[in-house]
Amino acid sequence: MNTYRGVIIGCGPRAHDHAVAYRNCKQAEFVTVADIDEGRARNFSEKYGVRYYLNAEEMVEQEKPDIVTIATKEEPRCQLTIMAARYGVMAIVAEKPMASNISEARRMVKV
Repeated sequence: MNTYRGVIIGCGPRAHDHAVAYRNCKQAEFVTVADIDEGRARNFSEKYGVRYYLNAEEMVEQEKPDIVTIATKEEPRCQLTIMAARYGVMAIVAEKPMASNISEARRMVKV
């Protein structure tokens, strides 16, 4: 059975549900989290015993995750999805709504 490395971008309330889901999945290893707010990232990392980054792209580049969960406000989701896809991430999970508008959603799907 394969184990997939998962990371979370964003440490808001919904991210906690994703962290618990990673923990409950036998095929997933919750590796790290990124948030632009250092206090929130640090608190989240301490609660779940994972490392944290302040830069999502740096995290994806260094950690090479199989799964990226994007639990941010909708505005940065398009940019973060495209970034993760360009790094070859196998699965990208984005909170809903997927994007701020249909144009962004189409760009995300295309990439």
